[in-house]
Amino acid sequence: MEKENQWRDEILDKLGQRDALEKKDSEYYRAFSQLSEAFRNISTGGSDSKDLSEEILRLKQENETLRERLNKVLIDKEKSELKTRQSTSKQEQLKRQTRLLLQKIEHLEMEVSEKNKTIEITNDELLTSQIHNNVLDERISTLSAENEKLVQRWIDKVKADAEKLNDANEFLQNVHSKHTKKPDIAQ
Repeated sequence: MEKENQWRDEILDKLGQRDALEKKDSEYYRAFSQLSEAFRNISTGGSDSKDLSEEILRLKQENETLRERLNKVLIDKEKSELKTRQSTSKQEQLKRQTRLLLQKIEHLEMEVSEKNKTIEITNDELLTSQIHNNVLDERISTLSAENEKLVQRWIDKVKADAEKLNDANEFLQNVHSKHTKKPDIAQ
């Protein structure tokens, strides 16, 4: 739709330029018609020679003026055409640069998209590692607490066993010392 509007605008602009150019040249056509009419009058003898000479002189001057204006218009037209060609060339160059920049933007957007995916994957892996680390930390805490309880129970058991062993040794020493003691007969 945008291209259709652009084409339409360009065509209307060209038609406007053509109409303006034709209007500029209409004075030349009118002068030529007057000159042609004057020569027709000369050849048919329609006016006296003095009036005719003045008319011819006036028409020659007008013709010269119109020729100078026509040359100026042609020079201006050539300048305008040159500027138009230069503008068109510059416009094409800018279009090529725009296409290249758009391709570069598209490439960079793809790169950013891929990098974002990589960052997302890395973040997911990091989160998974943190969760795994937290689970391991919790497991280590649980095992450390269980280990402390087991060590304390073992110490308590060894202590109790040592006390029993000490009691048993003391009992044996007492029993042994009673059997090894001789009874006092003299008494």
